[in-house]
Amino acid sequence: MNRRRYLFAMWEGGGTLPPELGICRRLIARGHHVRVIADATVEEAARRAGCAFTSWTRAPNRTSLDPDHDPMKDWEVGNPLTMIRRARDAMIAGPAADYAADVREAIRTHGIDALLADHLLAGAMLGGQAEGIPVISVVPNIWMLPTAGAVPPGPGFGPPSGPLVRWRNRLVAGLVNRVFDAALPTLNAAREANGLPPLAHFYDQMTDVDRVLVLTSPSFDFSSPFVPSNVRY
Repeated sequence: MNRRRYLFAMWEGGGTLPPELGICRRLIARGHHVRVIADATVEEAARRAGCAFTSWTRAPNRTSLDPDHDPMKDWEVGNPLTMIRRARDAMIAGPAADYAADVREAIRTHGIDALLADHLLAGAMLGGQAEGIPVISVVPNIWMLPTAGAVPPGPGFGPPSGPLVRWRNRLVAGLVNRVFDAALPTLNAAREANGLPPLAHFYDQMTDVDRVLVLTSPSFDFSSPFVPSNVRY
């Protein structure tokens, strides 16, 4: 068997960790080596799963589960768009260059063959692309990105049906897209600093990778008929 060295970039997302660490366990059971790079709070769970571990040094790094140490504090806001902006600036786009730097250092230090990254860690993905290794985006839930024809993420809408519902879905998706595309200059600056070409849309960073793994069944996901061709459930 061709044994590989994988780096898996994660964040302290609570419920995101068990399915992502499940992938690590399966890779290790097949004889591969897995190193997790994540918040310091993830170290114990990662090592229990059999992974080596590296914590973020430049990127945001939670060292405690105390709510005061949560960089997003989503319970403080009631407006969904405000919450999206907070996540965008605190984790997804704002520190993208720092995530990229930490990932590139880990790849070089540990001789990594391929990168897996939680789909919100845009900076980690661009770091892997800058190092020229395969990059896999992992969605530990249903499909979460606004996509033509798909159900927009967040409100809990049902399957698209009828012209009014489709119009509503396009409207909501357009609002979310505008919020994220406002941070496109920040993301493109991080890409330029790492020798990568600019993107036309923010979400291209999450989808223009070698593979996207959505960790559920397509029958459970209303968006499954509309996802890009590199997505696997």
